[in-house]
Amino acid sequence: MIKVLVLYTSLAAYFYKCIEELTKQKNVKVKIVAFPKDKNAPYNFPENKNIEILSRTQFNNSQLIEMVEEFEPDIICVSGWTDKGYKAVGKQFKTKIPVIVGLDNQWYGSAKQRIGSLLSPLYIHTFCNYVWVAGPPQYEFARRLGFTKSQILDNLYCANTVPFLQEGKQKLQHKTTAYPKTLMYLGRLIEHKGIRDLYEVMNSLSDQELNGWTAHLVGRGPLSSQLESTKAIKFHDFVQPEELPKLVASHGAFCLPSHFEHWGVVVQEAAAAGLPLVLSDEIGASATFLIPGHNGYIFKTGNKEDLKKQLLQLFSMSNDQLIDMGRNSQILANRIDHNIWIGQLLSTLN
Repeated sequence: MIKVLVLYTSLAAYFYKCIEELTKQKNVKVKIVAFPKDKNAPYNFPENKNIEILSRTQFNNSQLIEMVEEFEPDIICVSGWTDKGYKAVGKQFKTKIPVIVGLDNQWYGSAKQRIGSLLSPLYIHTFCNYVWVAGPPQYEFARRLGFTKSQILDNLYCANTVPFLQEGKQKLQHKTTAYPKTLMYLGRLIEHKGIRDLYEVMNSLSDQELNGWTAHLVGRGPLSSQLESTKAIKFHDFVQPEELPKLVASHGAFCLPSHFEHWGVVVQEAAAAGLPLVLSDEIGASATFLIPGHNGYIFKTGNKEDLKKQLLQLFSMSNDQLIDMGRNSQILANRIDHNIWIGQLLSTLN
């Protein structure tokens, strides 16, 4: 049996599903150390005899290393490089087994990133021997940090696409049914997600410009108590992962207006559900799941006029055009799946 140790921050439903699939397809036992649930994303995780979840708060740094020694993992995955205890584990075990660090930061070429690139042999390389990147924008950063091609794994983030694809396909097959004119946002309701931009733009549009469309914001966060529903904008509470495929597929399009978003797994979920996408140019996942004009539109981050322009293009489209875009989204959503994710992880054993 292969043993995998995951040292994580806040455990997300899509990542847990990747681990579940790993234990289903392979003879693998997984131990996950993570911080307590985010109150704005209180996911419930199903029990699995091959998966054990432990709270990071129950270990100090030395106790963490003792636990790892007792578990004797074959692979260690670390979600990042902010936790000193996680880094200490990596330093102790990287000469014996593969230690993989996740990287979802995009390469911008900033002064801070360039300095980090110069110092990475004295820092990042001391606690890992592989880096697992989310996509093309992160691959360039990993290369700049001094990792070779054989040390860089692709496709760090993978949505549970199967139920979304099924629900989306069922909706797109019925061309005689009225297309839902609802624009969906799914995620935490916080400032950097660009919620205010979408809120203000939607409320600025005339009835003629809206053409029957409304925006539905699903999630929890500080902005849910600061912004009110209007005729153009409706708010909905957080929903559990098992409810999402049907809910997402019931909408007509998806918008993620974030001011910065290293990746955005929700983009792949929306694409799999057959939704045209409207994304800011800061969304890392757009490089993989969006082709402008083919299955959606990209607008300049924080530019409300550009967001309005792209929304008006979407709102003026016919049902057939929207369905074609939705089908294109489903094709692009298949670029990453659980088999690819599992293959990337286990390739380090070779």
